[in-house]
Amino acid sequence: MNQRIEVRMGSDSDLPNISGVFDVLDKLQISYEARVLSAHRTPRAMGSEARALEEDGFWASIAAAGGAAHLPGMTASETVLPVIGLPVRTRAADGMDSLYSIIQMPDGVPVGTVGIGQAESAALLATQMAALADVDARNRIRDYRNLDELVEAKAHSFVGIITPREAEIPAQQFNDAKRYVTRMLGAGSSEEFAVASPDLHNLLEPLREIEYAGATAIVVLADEEAIDLPKRVAAQTDIPVVGVPVFNETLRSARQEDNLLCRMLTDFTEDGDAVGYPMAGVGINKIVNGARYAVQIASNYTDGVRRKLRNEREQMAREVSAKNERLRSLGPARYLMDMKG
Repeated sequence: MNQRIEVRMGSDSDLPNISGVFDVLDKLQISYEARVLSAHRTPRAMGSEARALEEDGFWASIAAAGGAAHLPGMTASETVLPVIGLPVRTRAADGMDSLYSIIQMPDGVPVGTVGIGQAESAALLATQMAALADVDARNRIRDYRNLDELVEAKAHSFVGIITPREAEIPAQQFNDAKRYVTRMLGAGSSEEFAVASPDLHNLLEPLREIEYAGATAIVVLADEEAIDLPKRVAAQTDIPVVGVPVFNETLRSARQEDNLLCRMLTDFTEDGDAVGYPMAGVGINKIVNGARYAVQIASNYTDGVRRKLRNEREQMAREVSAKNERLRSLGPARYLMDMKG
């Protein structure tokens, strides 16, 4: 397998915490390059290396950071390759500061985030993104994860979408996400499967259909009642899974999202140890960002998609520049009046 994975960290002090990344990549015979690139101390080098990832032959980047963990998001702002955020556990907030700094990215620039300290999950996820069209590499992954062997490997412009049947999903965002996938990958490039619960017998049939279609990603929505759904899907397939937490305002006002975010990304043993899954979480209610991340994964396999992603980023930059010029011209008071209508 010639595809390479970049592994970047903000400081060499992170290296002992993420050594599991290299153990997994070595076992799976995946080529990688490790780098120390600080978003705060070496921002120019960090940005330059991120912009060169495609040209240098990388298929994904794992960015590990703790505390004010800006490295994954800043990396994602400079590339349209999928960036996997690996939150490093911290003394001050046990890694929750790292998790929120990474996962809750603004619209347009997603970072797929694994559980706090889940180095193995990050390595498996990156490998799955890069190996979709390589049957030998996929079977090494599947053997490592105790999944059935594949006869062939397919990677088409298709995104499976799995939703909890009874969930209250924001209709506008969900429809926008489906339209986004269609616009970027073409007609018929996604299909929704509603499941009654995260139980295995409810997942096997849609997963078989999604795998048979050669999907490059599966977007899984999770509300409070089905918060386990993304990791249950990820446990049964080597297709990259993107988990999107969908929380209502009552839940958010009760400050329950911290616990639920961790539950979406990890399981916990009776001793309190975290067990991770190779899945990419995106921000709370960021359904379109979840779709966008799935498209970034697909861009490794579909001609022309990466150009569309770059054009989209350039348009976003133009819109921000126009707002900046208008604010400087009008001043804050007039600008605020115009915003209020």
